[in-house]
Amino acid sequence: MRRLRESALRARDVLEREKQPLSEGCRALIARDVAAALSEYFVLTGSVRLKVERGEKVKITLEAEAESILPFASFGGGL
Repeated sequence: MRRLRESALRARDVLEREKQPLSEGCRALIARDVAAALSEYFVLTGSVRLKVERGEKVKITLEAEAESILPFASFGGGL
């Protein structure tokens, strides 16, 4: 869970610094962070897709596919 929180905080920092639409590089960085976090829980079968839309609020859409969920014992204990 700590890694998920760290990834979320890093993504938030990147989003807060960007005043213009996110560059492809920023989207790729966030998608990699999210993929790393999701890989601790799922066996991903492809890349994570990220869409960010700015309006009154920022809308974030993530899409990923997995072939399975990792067994509970592989989560590193503590859950």
